[in-house]
Amino acid sequence: FLLLGAFVNRLRVAFGPPMMVLASIAASPSLWSWFSTQRSLVTILTALSMLGFFAVCWKVSALLPCPGDDQGICNQLSEKKSHDGDLVDLMEWMTVQLPAGLSVLTSMNLAGSIRSFVPQPLIIHPQFESENLRKRVQRAYELYHCGDEESFANTMQNLTAKVVIFEYARCFFTPYTLDDPQKNCIKGKHYPEDQLCLKLHASTGRFKLLFSNGGYAAFRVQQNATGTRQTPSEIRRRLSDPKTWANFFDRCQKTQREQCGPRLSESAATWLHGLRRPEVAALLRTTALKRFPQDGIVQYYMARYLDYDAKQSATAGKHYTRALEILPDNPYILREYLMWLDLEMKDEVGLRLFFLEKKGRPLLDLRGQGVSELFCEASISAKDLGLTDLSKQLWAKAKQLAPLGKCIRHNWPLQHPDTRYEDEHSHWTNFWHFVSVGVTHEIGSHHGPAVRYAQRSDYALGPRSGRRKKNGTAGA
Repeated sequence: FLLLGAFVNRLRVAFGPPMMVLASIAASPSLWSWFSTQRSLVTILTALSMLGFFAVCWKVSALLPCPGDDQGICNQLSEKKSHDGDLVDLMEWMTVQLPAGLSVLTSMNLAGSIRSFVPQPLIIHPQFESENLRKRVQRAYELYHCGDEESFANTMQNLTAKVVIFEYARCFFTPYTLDDPQKNCIKGKHYPEDQLCLKLHASTGRFKLLFSNGGYAAFRVQQNATGTRQTPSEIRRRLSDPKTWANFFDRCQKTQREQCGPRLSESAATWLHGLRRPEVAALLRTTALKRFPQDGIVQYYMARYLDYDAKQSATAGKHYTRALEILPDNPYILREYLMWLDLEMKDEVGLRLFFLEKKGRPLLDLRGQGVSELFCEASISAKDLGLTDLSKQLWAKAKQLAPLGKCIRHNWPLQHPDTRYEDEHSHWTNFWHFVSVGVTHEIGSHHGPAVRYAQRSDYALGPRSGRRKKNGTAGA
């Protein structure tokens, strides 16, 4: 059993069933009856071993539900956040707008995540182990290196790939090396602009940008075009040139419609915080606002940039206000606007209007992602204004929805100055909350809050979706 357990992590299918058979033997009646008839040393040693086992079980039971705050199941007793919003957004775009016959090249990890939800054939995906697959991966992973456009286009042609999808989070000098040393990215020799994940955005015609959001970018190789070799400085200049992006902006607005503005805003946040290209981020951000001024998500991202990054809180106010007018029930916009009024502007009149004259649904009737944090923060502001009853209702609702939330822990001394959070929340108490209520799971973008995914929306996922032509095609 010990020997099988040493290998089970890699070969669960082979070693799992024998381990279960061996474990079941320990509870076999025939085994116990055999022991009862034996008086040998083996029986005595077995009995002592079982006594030791029960002693260990007793010792472990005293540590339940977990030995420490960050150990065992207690490591799971906290709110969760993920970037899967960008992934779902990508899969919907592929399902609804990208033609089903176009084969797609991307990393093995991403291919494994999307292959059950999109209709396109994938060049590499982790279905099996084979020598042929490893060779294809070696060729395909040129996408994370510094080959030129023409070389990569030829690689895609040899792999019969029509579209390539990059993960912005993996746009860095990777330690994964290729057999062809001329295509590898080498620190000290290459610049970040030499990476294909960056320079294809500045392609002179060999690749066309089809899609971009906070986590991913998709390009289609152009068969009847040739790429011009560019220096890093030329790529850097073209990336910040509005003419480079003009055609993509037009296609995005025409084919992606109401999704285009939020995707550009999320992409801008990634170019600013992830790729460290503030000039590109500014171009995407201002273009989104210019083309989609009536989009509440776009207004919110502009306000958030001005508030947090540009440190222009006063200027951010008009965009927060406009975002709230368009989306009066979005909990992320409501919370951000509330915090801006309270902490930045210290506007008591505005705060009272926020609570007493809110548009849309009543504050306490809101539901969904982000609502628990809104109630938690709003309860403190209401208490400071003297709205005691409302503050108690908001706090009680926040504790009901997310008793294990960070906001509850952080604001506990403000609501209960005479008690400590730790005294009221033992491991067993938190475990019961976990079983009875669960923990919140926020699904958002890579470098922005989950503001877009708090809006109720149906997503078209699955190769057999009937909504393929809802918004036309991707202009591919």
